[in-house]
Amino acid sequence: MTSLVGKHLPSCYSLAEHISDGFAIIDADGNMIRVNTVLANMLGYSIDELEKQSIFDILHEESNSFRHLTAVRKQEIALRTKTGTGLLVDITTGLVEYQDKANEFYLVIEPVLKGLHEVQQKYHALFEETNDGIFLMTLDGILIDCNQRGLEMLGFSRSEIIGQSYEITIVQNEVDDSTGRLEALLEGKLLPVYERTFQRKDGTTFLAEINVTLISYPP
Repeated sequence: MTSLVGKHLPSCYSLAEHISDGFAIIDADGNMIRVNTVLANMLGYSIDELEKQSIFDILHEESNSFRHLTAVRKQEIALRTKTGTGLLVDITTGLVEYQDKANEFYLVIEPVLKGLHEVQQKYHALFEETNDGIFLMTLDGILIDCNQRGLEMLGFSRSEIIGQSYEITIVQNEVDDSTGRLEALLEGKLLPVYERTFQRKDGTTFLAEINVTLISYPP
């Protein structure tokens, strides 16, 4: 694992405020000791708020693999912003070796898409103000974001639905059909608008039209 040279650690704190990436120092338990302004802004927190949390508090539910710090060098994971949305980032992790602080780690955090947090801020109003439910999910069907309208339609809270399979939102006898349509989408086929029977948290159901689109990011 890359080490942060001890004699440069104090100056590193100052340097962290002048770089374009997020930066944090955490202890062996994941508690954030020092964070820079970029990271705080990226996640929508103040510096004081972040420094009272553990790195594991802001991990998105699907990023459970980021648990063993000594095994990590560079990894793409999802963080959870203060509003609960997922933010995909590259995290480079290294060991801090400074006096008696050999059990601390530094994190350099960069959005997978440059300026992603600014883009999120711009589309946030449209995302939340539409009358339609909008759901974002990974290629394997894990929900990573949902607007307020979608939560109201299904009767879930954000914490109850984010990180779960989309299958909890539809009736069981339509899961196989839904899986088949998603596989077709991943094969490059265009899906027409179709109807799906959704199931609310309380077990009641309703019929709705679905428009599914595959989001492709530039390399």
